[in-house]
Amino acid sequence: MKGWGLALLAGLGASSVAMAVPGVYKWVDAAGQVHYDDQHMAEGQRLTRELLATRRVPPANDSGFTVPAAWVELFARQCDLARSRITTLQAATAVYGLSPSGYEFRYSDQQVRLMVVETRVSESRHCPGGAARAAYRAALDAARQGAHRAQAHE
Repeated sequence: MKGWGLALLAGLGASSVAMAVPGVYKWVDAAGQVHYDDQHMAEGQRLTRELLATRRVPPANDSGFTVPAAWVELFARQCDLARSRITTLQAATAVYGLSPSGYEFRYSDQQVRLMVVETRVSESRHCPGGAARAAYRAALDAARQGAHRAQAHE
C-alpha cells in the first residue's frame, strides 16, 4: 500500500493531463495581427457568418492590451493541475511524503484536507474565465505604478 501512496504522491506533482485548453480564444484584428486571449472578444455579440467574414471584433471595455499567449497557457495549465490534484487527493485512501532525509511518512487526514483547501485556492485563482486577463492587467498596473514611483524619486 505504501508503494501505491508514493506513486500517488509523485503523480500529484506531474500534470500529464492531455486535454484541450478550455477558454483560449484566437482572433485577428483589422490589421491582420493574430491575438490570443482567455475571454471572447465579441462581448455578447452573436457570432454570425457576416461578423466572421469581416474579421472585425468590437473592442472590449479593457481591450487596450492583449494578454500574451504564454499567460493564458500558464493559467490553463495551473487550472488543470489544481483540478487534477484535488481529484487525486479526494480519491486517495492515504497520502505519503518523504522527509529531506528520506524518511517516509503518512500525511494525516487533516493535512490532506488542508492540501485540498490550498489547492482550491489555486483553482479559484487560475480557473475562472478572465483570470489570466485580470492577472496580466494587475501586473501591468503594478509596473506602471512602479515606474511612476521611480520617476517621482528622481
